[in-house]
Amino acid sequence: MIAVILTLNVGACSFGSQHNQSAESGLNLKADINKANIAVTLPSDRYIHIQMLSSEEITLQSADSAVFVESVRNELHIPMIAVPTWRLGDGKPYTFTEFGPWNVKIAEKYGFSNPSLFNEAIPETRIKIPAGEIDPLDYNSQFSEQQQQIAKDQCANGDSLNRFNTRKLAPFGPWIKELNNTRNKLLKDERAQKVISELDQCFTRKGLKMNSEIPGYVEGVDTFDITPENTAIAVKVAQCQGELNTP
Repeated sequence: MIAVILTLNVGACSFGSQHNQSAESGLNLKADINKANIAVTLPSDRYIHIQMLSSEEITLQSADSAVFVESVRNELHIPMIAVPTWRLGDGKPYTFTEFGPWNVKIAEKYGFSNPSLFNEAIPETRIKIPAGEIDPLDYNSQFSEQQQQIAKDQCANGDSLNRFNTRKLAPFGPWIKELNNTRNKLLKDERAQKVISELDQCFTRKGLKMNSEIPGYVEGVDTFDITPENTAIAVKVAQCQGELNTP
């Protein structure tokens, strides 16, 4: 299902023939599927914005934190510490779970939870603090709410921060309104509806009811709740994805 949906998704973003536009513009308008990392790169990821949890975003966010803390220390004399890159992520590709789990091994371990995001119930998603380091978030939590609010109000909007602000460095590009509306158009496409219908039938055979608003997920299941029952359901979902020849 993932591969088919993504193919349609790219087509919806491309305004005409994807092949012709790619050839004429020299742009890569294809969706790249990384099965090893359970990751997907869409055209908008390449050209519209900085990818979430990428090494580039992590580096910029850490630099942004350093500039902010420098201002807080110099102007307000509050000894906060900056957030290093290791506290923000490992730079691995963001796991794609928009249409549910599609790898049985991942589903067995993480259930419906996204492996790229922190979940208290999953040790592997916890930040590993290097030897000799302290967690900057824990350290900064010692300062009062009033101190933190003053720091935010007086130091979080300085011009110097714009150098590393991902939103300022990668502003909205062309076709942003159309891209933001892609999902709505995609799910109304007859080809996508056919794929979703086939997946729904597989869900039914396995005793599951698909979430009508979020294809690929199951009605009534809390995706953040890691329980044996939910994990077993996630495995069934991933099996359906496999039976339908997904990535």
